[in-house]
Amino acid sequence: MKFIPFHEEIKEALHEPGCAFCRMRDKTAFSFVDAILFELVNDPQSRILFNKARGYCDKHMGLLLLEGHAPGAAILMDGVMKTLLRILQKNPNAKSKPSQLNKLLQQVKLGNRESLKMLLTDLEPEIPCPVCTHIEDLENKYTHTLLKQFTGEYGLSEDFRQSDGLCLPHLRLVISHAGLGDNTRLLLEMQEAIWQNLEEELAEFIRKCDHNARDERISDIESISRMKAMTLIAGADLMPKKGK
Repeated sequence: MKFIPFHEEIKEALHEPGCAFCRMRDKTAFSFVDAILFELVNDPQSRILFNKARGYCDKHMGLLLLEGHAPGAAILMDGVMKTLLRILQKNPNAKSKPSQLNKLLQQVKLGNRESLKMLLTDLEPEIPCPVCTHIEDLENKYTHTLLKQFTGEYGLSEDFRQSDGLCLPHLRLVISHAGLGDNTRLLLEMQEAIWQNLEEELAEFIRKCDHNARDERISDIESISRMKAMTLIAGADLMPKKGK
């Protein structure tokens, strides 16, 4: 087989529960942060980007708590704290002078709203979350491969047919890149069938919850249908974990 970027990753993810793109997104985020903590925590450029972004966003900051990487996470966060302190105190070593924050508070008391606006701007992240930026780039590449390789010798259509389809956010991403060819039509037909099947599972679960059907057993698939629907609408993993 010739090399096709991300083909095998997509194929493998389509055979796992939930949205394939969500699964690859989460693995990508984990790998990205792990590499930063393990290999690049002292890399000047990585540190500059981390400080400019004010760390990571709320979705990805928790990845810094990876087991075994406490010193690296502390180094990164120390850099961000120093950056924020420099914004609040332009002369941190001039102990005899009032701090920048105290000056600002005094100006605010005097009605100088412009100083407050300036601080608001300075505290704002200068660049987007580096993890989000990395993921966005890869998701565009996943989309290109899925659409281009949906049919043909190395087609992913049958893998897609047997999958849980794409979540709503990732389906919208694919549609935004799609043309008007047969691959797009086939993908949307399959997605419709997947959603139709899920809706029927939800309807059956609802029916069996009625007291008139209390003697009918709710299947395992029906019992998790609501969580599956939440996962595939929100683009978040809300499925029950094994053993729970």
